Amino acid sequence: MNLSHLLQHLCRQGREAVQVTYELDIMSSEVSESRGNSYTGDLNRGGSIRPVGVHTSLRGKLHLRLANIGMFIIQV
Repeated sequence: MNLSHLLQHLCRQGREAVQVTYELDIMSSEVSESRGNSYTGDLNRGGSIRPVGVHTSLRGKLHLRLANIGMFIIQV
């Protein structure tokens, strides 16, 4: 399982605590060995090239809540 998400929303910026809630899709990928290394799509458009024989499906949702709690800094 791989999870990658930006953590910029957890910067406190002088606040004592912040929290953020995400709803993430859980995907499953299956590769067909019979297709080999063939691809489909437009080479001139970024993100449009996809391998042939790979099937992805939505398996569920992950509800994730993250918090950053710290001490409030009093500036003198």
